[in-house]
Amino acid sequence: MKQLEEYLLQIIADVMNEVGQKVEEKLKEHVQKDVYDVGTAMGRSDYYNGTGEPTGQLKESVVHSKPERRNNEVSTEIYHDSNRMNYDASTFLHGSNHFTPNDVRDMLPYFINEGKTGGLFGAAWENLKRPYLTNTFDEIVSKDLVKVWFVQGLKKRGISVV
Repeated sequence: MKQLEEYLLQIIADVMNEVGQKVEEKLKEHVQKDVYDVGTAMGRSDYYNGTGEPTGQLKESVVHSKPERRNNEVSTEIYHDSNRMNYDASTFLHGSNHFTPNDVRDMLPYFINEGKTGGLFGAAWENLKRPYLTNTFDEIVSKDLVKVWFVQGLKKRGISVV
């Protein structure tokens, strides 16, 4: 029985890793659509360092953790790894010398999702909600995607789910 339990937990961990990857990709899609594309549609052209494009670091910072097993439970997290974003307060790259703390990388998802940047990144973004986190969550829940992806992952491994 213990060997069967261990085998099933490993399958579940593998499936959770796949589900985590799919949620990560869905969140990245929403960063593109709900954050970057909104800026483009607004005609924003004054991105960091005079470029006409966002750095892409918000999207690239989305990661999922390796599945973690605790007793008979397996979980994974999808989050922004702020260390994957550069930071330079003097040029307003994910920070500002006029804000405390100067480094806002950890708060950036909240600021963008809720439109709480104030004037931190310029008047064009003040109070502008770009709810990519909320939209991702709503899409995943409304379509029951975690369950769908989990069942698909089990079936791929020969386990039928009723």
